[in-house]
Amino acid sequence: MVRTYIRKTTRGVNGNWTSENLCLAFEAVQKSSSSINQASTNFGIPESTLRRYICKSPENYPVNNGRFRKVFSDEMEKSLIDYIVHLSMCYYGFTALQLRHLAYEFAERNNLPHCFDHNTKLAGKDWLASLMKRNSQISLRVPEKTSLARMQGFNENQVMKFFDLLHKLLLKHKFSAGRMYNVDETSVATVPTKLPKILCKKRVKRVAKVVSAERGKTVTLVCSMNAIGNYVPPAFIFPRKKMRYEFLDDAPSDSLGLANKSGWMTQEPFPEYLKHFSKHTRSTQNDPVLLILDNHSSHLSLAAIDYCL
Repeated sequence: MVRTYIRKTTRGVNGNWTSENLCLAFEAVQKSSSSINQASTNFGIPESTLRRYICKSPENYPVNNGRFRKVFSDEMEKSLIDYIVHLSMCYYGFTALQLRHLAYEFAERNNLPHCFDHNTKLAGKDWLASLMKRNSQISLRVPEKTSLARMQGFNENQVMKFFDLLHKLLLKHKFSAGRMYNVDETSVATVPTKLPKILCKKRVKRVAKVVSAERGKTVTLVCSMNAIGNYVPPAFIFPRKKMRYEFLDDAPSDSLGLANKSGWMTQEPFPEYLKHFSKHTRSTQNDPVLLILDNHSSHLSLAAIDYCL
């Protein structure tokens, strides 16, 4: 089945008649207010088409002016789309394969006629493409990895507590945009994890590229920026017992280099980053800075709290 079907005829007012027109024409003929020929002219439906559907019930009328019919009704399709969107908002979105399997089970459970594959128990790729074409609010995206702990911490009560506390702090200290900073960490691999596209000869079945056999190490990058776009020089946490400052060659000016066994942000290096942050923001008790962080345990050590106070 082609994914973009082009009509080969313009019969019936350029093919613009719908199942609603068909129902109206059927009612007109049934009430004997008009003949089949007259109803065909009045409602723009080919006379042979109207005669054929007069013998059928309205629920069997087509919705796309052709012999191909949607497997699911508009109501069923809407409930399916709502379910997909709801699960994606709950961080449990369907893959394309899972959705095709769900569509097959949905059709079987409701005893709907369909042409899905009974061996693989999957709806076709063409069906999925048509579904996404009809419903522009869904798309295939690569999701961001999110831990269960972070997902459970992001709920209405926690969000309201955060904004209530933020509102109180803004009223108390009257922070300007330049004195409000957001800090976050990200991991950087020391070896490439994704290969770029390369040029090669056409119609070659397999294209390979030599890569490093090393698994590499994880380096944590700590970045901070305020609400007007100014940033604090970043910090790098290397997976080593001792820091070697050659690692900071070609890094941004005044970058901070730290080292620990894992290369992650933990409670030990975080106070060192706070000192680095305070140095560049020039924060004092009379001119404090608002630092917004996530609720990771590495930010909650007593040493970090004492330094901030």
